[in-house]
Amino acid sequence: MVSDPDRHSHRYSLLVKACIAAFKWLSWLGTGFAIAYILAACLGVHWALSLLMMLATHLSVPMMSIALCWGAFVVVVESWRS
Repeated sequence: MVSDPDRHSHRYSLLVKACIAAFKWLSWLGTGFAIAYILAACLGVHWALSLLMMLATHLSVPMMSIALCWGAFVVVVESWRS
C-alpha cells in the first residue's frame, strides 16, 4: 500500500503552516549562525566573531521574540476557531 504524502496536509490551517515555515526558517538561520561562529573561531578570525555576535544580538533576539509572539497569536486564533 502506497502512502499519500498529502494525506495529512488538511490537518493544519494555513496560519499554522505559515508559523511552522517561519520556525523552520529561524532554525536554519540559527544553525547558519552557529556554523559560521564555529568556523570563525577555528580559523581565529576575531573580527568575524565580533560581527557574528553583533548580528546575533541585534537580529536573532528580536526575530525570536517576534516568532514567539506570532506563535502565541496562532495558538489563540486556532483555539478560538475550534
